[in-house]
Amino acid sequence: ADAAAPHQAAGADPFSGYDIDANVLGWAVAAAASRAIELEPGRRELVPFIDMANHDFCANAAVRLSADGAAAELVALRALGAGRAVNVSYGTLTSNELLLNHGFTAWPNPYDRVGVQFGQRLLQAARILMDIQKEPFGDPAGEQDEVQPWQLKKLKALKLEGLYADLEVEIGGPMIIDPRLLAALRILFAESSAELGNASQ
Repeated sequence: ADAAAPHQAAGADPFSGYDIDANVLGWAVAAAASRAIELEPGRRELVPFIDMANHDFCANAAVRLSADGAAAELVALRALGAGRAVNVSYGTLTSNELLLNHGFTAWPNPYDRVGVQFGQRLLQAARILMDIQKEPFGDPAGEQDEVQPWQLKKLKALKLEGLYADLEVEIGGPMIIDPRLLAALRILFAESSAELGNASQ
């Protein structure tokens, strides 16, 4: 709407007489977004023919600007035999991002990840999966679910406890498991602060 405003103010038709409704405009935006290639950070452009290259996280080619910046080039990253498919990487995108922006998903996808809320429900699910429902969280008295003050202090240092806590942790992606979640589990299953040594200081 903002882009069309100057034309409308001047009495010009931004769509050259075509009857454009929300559905058609939405299709055009989706078509352009799914074919656009990022030539530079923050710069996405339509590059006919090159945009036909399929995606592969282990791409054998890459798209780059020519030396004078006037054209886009498809450059092989290694020797390719006759008849070999040319693939480029669309980026380190999750399956959701690939589906939203390009209309497909990739499997396996090393960048897939899911955010989960750190808390008692997550911990209880972990206990059930590991068949350790009766294992106390570092409580020498054996009272299940009781978190010790020293554990709370260390969880606050990880921002998983307290007023300014950020309770969302990620599972998946290149790291596989959010390092904060691993650290929290180690804290909760330690019998004392001394058992952790300097690992979570």
